[in-house]
Amino acid sequence: MCGRTETVERRRMVRTLAGAAAVLTVRYGGGFLLALAGLGWRCWVRNLMVLVLCVLLFQGIWYGLQVLGERPRVRGRWPEIVLGLAGGAALLTLALFLLLFVFFLRDYDRVSEWEGQAVVAEYRGIDRGSHQCPRVCRYESWLLRGEELGPGR
Repeated sequence: MCGRTETVERRRMVRTLAGAAAVLTVRYGGGFLLALAGLGWRCWVRNLMVLVLCVLLFQGIWYGLQVLGERPRVRGRWPEIVLGLAGGAALLTLALFLLLFVFFLRDYDRVSEWEGQAVVAEYRGIDRGSHQCPRVCRYESWLLRGEELGPGR
């Protein structure tokens, strides 16, 4: 019974971490390929990928702790205590990053008109409240933005 539960949890953990690897591949590999074509992900797409990645990593750590908790005991309770503290610290760190991301670090953009054409004005992370100029890029679609056109960094 214990071995079967460990196998199910291990499969869940592997699937979850494979999903996280797929999100990373789309985010950075796709972003690299888009950059070669002069395109890029819109802010909401990047933010969604970061959010999905955080949820998948949280789940992967959770399943990993369950798999490690089902293993046969090794000389006392110290390995369980260390694993519990390390897993708890990892989950707490991930939750704190997610909280900071949602309220402060995420980027956003707005579609507007600049010099007679549709553009995407990107506002980056923590600079939202400052008076810096947004990064202005050509509008491509609801998923993609084009090359940079005007003011920005």
